[in-house]
Amino acid sequence: MAPLFRLIKDVDRNSRHSLKLRVVRIISRSGYDKKDNKSSLEIVFHDQEGGQITGIVKKINVKLFDNRLTEGRVYGIRNYCVENDSGNFRTSLAKFKIVFNAKTMLAKFPDEHFSPDFMFDFRPFSTLADINNVDETLLFDVIGKVNEIHNPQEKEFSEKRARLIEIILEDLSGHHICCTLWGSYVDQILTFESNLTADPPVLILQMCRAKIYKDKVTLSNSFEVTQIHTKALDIEKFRSQIKKDDSDVTKSISRGSLNMSKIEMADLADGKLIFYPVDNFFTVDEACSFWICSIISSFIGDWWYLACTRCQRKLREADADFWCDGCRKPYKSGVYRYSTYLYIYKKVWRIVNQFCNLISIFAIAKKSICIGFSQIRNQF
Repeated sequence: MAPLFRLIKDVDRNSRHSLKLRVVRIISRSGYDKKDNKSSLEIVFHDQEGGQITGIVKKINVKLFDNRLTEGRVYGIRNYCVENDSGNFRTSLAKFKIVFNAKTMLAKFPDEHFSPDFMFDFRPFSTLADINNVDETLLFDVIGKVNEIHNPQEKEFSEKRARLIEIILEDLSGHHICCTLWGSYVDQILTFESNLTADPPVLILQMCRAKIYKDKVTLSNSFEVTQIHTKALDIEKFRSQIKKDDSDVTKSISRGSLNMSKIEMADLADGKLIFYPVDNFFTVDEACSFWICSIISSFIGDWWYLACTRCQRKLREADADFWCDGCRKPYKSGVYRYSTYLYIYKKVWRIVNQFCNLISIFAIAKKSICIGFSQIRNQF
């Protein structure tokens, strides 16, 4: 006897099998085109084996289904149409997509036979290494440990400024990939960093896409469709599988970030951080991070300046205000930006800080006093 419900792999143009699927994401097509406020719906489904397929509700039928579908719920589906899945952006690897119409039937089902592991379709970083095999139209999910968070930037495109931030993710195999996130995602990443409560820091990018830039594969958000998840069962599983290296003595969110995490500050205040001698700079062959306790002797040259809050360029005085040559406009105030050099055994490292990075001065009782560069500026 044939099963009542078939799997996604059985969908084709010659048959209309009944399907039992869970809703992974519901996306308004206006997420791709903000000018279109009354657009169709795109639904990503998965079946009991984890296969995914895209469902489309066209404009004319949106009112019939927009309140009947909920993310995470399971539905039986009948009387749908089948079309080839093609276009500028695709949300699944399936060859076909199902199209809802006025005769499509929906019925809710319990989800006890649907594994929660299938809510994300994670892509191993190793599969993104070859630029010749990267599909820039496909949206997918990634999970990784946040190794670096770079400073936010602003770039100008067609006389419009856009904010961006770059982060470096690492998967369980040790592969790394750079992710460039634009617009509102900048604040989401900064909020994630400032509110960090778990170590190591792990996040999920859902519905991101790969882009080839300067012969390298990077990840990026797809308009407003991409979602950042910082709390999920998959994150806890991923975190539990990360092998702790005894040489990893810090708990910072990233070695590329200029902000200290709450975990770091707590360990710093309790005297739990391990400090290493300067010689450690020269005994490692790869990128790593560790704490060194030192005494500030002096600063060399002009080590701070007042910068524009938007483009970070140096402001110059102009009448009663300040003028930014980058933005070509006046400002009432700016933000202090710091740039100095660190001399260690005749070798030089440049240290650049934008938003009052914290420096810790330890007393004999191993209790730390955290002070900002703004206070140091008044002393030197």
